[in-house]
Amino acid sequence: MKIKILYEDSDILAIDKPSGVLVHPDQRSKEKTILDLFFKKYPKIKIVHRLDRDTD
Repeated sequence: MKIKILYEDSDILAIDKPSGVLVHPDQRSKEKTILDLFFKKYPKIKIVHRLDRDTD
């Protein structure tokens, strides 16, 4: 699976996550998640925000 990287530096990784791709694993799915895809290169990766949700 190819995920578009929008920005990357030593502290931040911003990606364009396609709809339907899981971020965190769940017990029902065997699909690769964003964490699975990026963990090898970024072993300390943490998901901190979704920019596609409304913010008030």
